[in-house]
Amino acid sequence: MKDHPTVSEKIHKAQVGRRLRAAIEVLGLSQTEVANALGVTPSKLGNWLRGDNYPAAWFVARFCDRYGITTDWIYRGIVTGMAKSLADPLWASEQSASPQDAKAPRAVRQPRASPANPNKVADVEAGTVAATRKRRTATPAPPMTAARREA
Repeated sequence: MKDHPTVSEKIHKAQVGRRLRAAIEVLGLSQTEVANALGVTPSKLGNWLRGDNYPAAWFVARFCDRYGITTDWIYRGIVTGMAKSLADPLWASEQSASPQDAKAPRAVRQPRASPANPNKVADVEAGTVAATRKRRTATPAPPMTAARREA
């Protein structure tokens, strides 16, 4: 039996999510179709696909029974026991995923300049969206004059 390297729980959650996503793509289904067919909300499925949490055991069992995927694939990346039409593209997706994929931090949504929030400035021309705050410079009050004091 092949010995699998030990990975952290965080990395394993990401791997499980990536494999679940790969299975959905190979099956030609949308996330919404899978969520509705198996009785979960699309946002819950999205959490599992991102690796935020492990998918519920009942969900994995239903998913595997319904679509011909194995739990060995979902949890361990082993394609044995699946139809060749599923196993080959899933194996290819597993081989093309770099070890860094699971370790890479999730993309962080960067704020952009908008009329609602003009203090955010985005450097879109450079291809990056780096938000910075405009410097607020206090305008000094004009000196008090004799005419203002009397008013």
